[in-house]
Amino acid sequence: MTRLGVDVGARFIDMLAWGDGGVIGHAKEPVGAHLPDDVLAGLRGLDIAPRDLGEIRIASTGFLNCLHDAQGGADLPPIGLIASAGFEDVAVLGRQDRLSLYDPVTRVATPDHLIDCVEGVSARMDATGEELSPVDPAQVAQIAEGFAARGITAVAVCLLHAHVDGRHERAVAEALSAAAPGLTVSLSHRIDPEPREFERTVSTVLDAWLRITALPALDALQARLRGAGFAGRWVWGDGRGVLTAAPTSLVPLIAGGPAASLRAAALAAEGDAVALDLGSRTTDIALVRGGAPALTEGGVLAGLPIRGGRVDLESLSIGGAQTVAGSRYTLDDALIAAGLMPGQSDCSASEAAQLLGVASQALAEAITRHATRRNTDPTRAGLVLTGGAGALMGPGIAEALGLDHVLLPHLPAIAGAVGLAQAPRRSETITRIDAALDEVTADMLTAKGEGTVHARIAPRPRMPELEVPVDPERLDGLADAYHAAYRARYGIAPQGPGHATQLCTRTDDLTGALARDMDEDEVVAPEGWRAIAIPGGTRLERVGG
Repeated sequence: MTRLGVDVGARFIDMLAWGDGGVIGHAKEPVGAHLPDDVLAGLRGLDIAPRDLGEIRIASTGFLNCLHDAQGGADLPPIGLIASAGFEDVAVLGRQDRLSLYDPVTRVATPDHLIDCVEGVSARMDATGEELSPVDPAQVAQIAEGFAARGITAVAVCLLHAHVDGRHERAVAEALSAAAPGLTVSLSHRIDPEPREFERTVSTVLDAWLRITALPALDALQARLRGAGFAGRWVWGDGRGVLTAAPTSLVPLIAGGPAASLRAAALAAEGDAVALDLGSRTTDIALVRGGAPALTEGGVLAGLPIRGGRVDLESLSIGGAQTVAGSRYTLDDALIAAGLMPGQSDCSASEAAQLLGVASQALAEAITRHATRRNTDPTRAGLVLTGGAGALMGPGIAEALGLDHVLLPHLPAIAGAVGLAQAPRRSETITRIDAALDEVTADMLTAKGEGTVHARIAPRPRMPELEVPVDPERLDGLADAYHAAYRARYGIAPQGPGHATQLCTRTDDLTGALARDMDEDEVVAPEGWRAIAIPGGTRLERVGG
């Protein structure tokens, strides 16, 4: 069976085809005006017809890039939000956590810039799911008319206590569909069925907004490939660097592109490392622990507090197509002028050297900041680089950090496609609990099948959580396992006895995944460096270092 990994970036589409015998071919196709045409052009270059593919694995930085564009003031279509009457301001007020402690202007991270207008409905239920006031279809129809008059095509519905019982949201959706059949509707109890109204609202707003901004091009691509004869399995790379089919929410896919690249980077790491993926629009940074990217259950990404499991990455507005601070030249211009990249640039060699030094220093500072905030010394951890310019910038970043070597995974310029090819298909059964560690019992493990069991544990309720492997046969040792994991991560004992919020039985299927050990790359070491093949990639060492 021939499989295809497709990582859709801002300027290039990275593609990797493989079969049981290894890599068949790879391509880097420029992004044009129509994504389906670009992917089909790449397939023709690989001499592969859509009907010959048994599986397509796809991830896109388009979700994240759209959020960066919106944060920067781009003119993108906003959505409508329906909330419980009296709670219309939840999405605007946020958590009142200051983005910068000493900023004289109090700014908070909210999705307000994605919303055109908010309407309230009188329907209400209490915290147990008991109905206090029913949905009024006439009221919803009037709201739909107002949305239509404003040109709104997507609506997020987030009602009070919907995570307990979603029947009011479903009734609102039915009334919206009857009044305005063309609306795209996202319901919070399906997108993010968890407590805390603001976080659930953010997730639902993001899902609705991404469905009319980033998703249409990917849907058009799938339809075009199906029409051209592709009859195989279509799976998505999510923000954890694993594969999933037909996700209910788009929020887990936001970091899918960076996560795929970081997964490829992790396979070349020698122990704990910092992975840096330098693309056209952004540079993404994450830690690697235990051979996989470090994960988080939430945090600010592209200026928004996004809840849910994903790679713990920091996304910077530094990329090949971005101008270097204090200059009119892009990073690519400087690389071309320095003779490191083919192309034309009117940047002088001396100015290019200065700009590359500025960019390297900025990236080194970002790496240091990201690592130290996570209790990691970046000078003792390895540095793994991916992306079209990653290997080219490696020596400069290493010099700024005081390192004598950097690591490159196989095919670093198309790391996203490689990461998709090596990712597992994951299935999970989640049991939500609310119990102290000494109260966790075997009866809570509802999934008795094969797979590993993990628990999400906080020192005390509503504190930051850590995922810990669980031995179902030795639940009495869970507290000790949690304390050990907490000390290993943070260097101190947890500030509480431990409180479990979730048990997850997880199965990872690596059937059809590309083997880690691929054919050796032909890496040309820059002057003063040498290239050494290692499992999973290449090690660039400073000569005499």
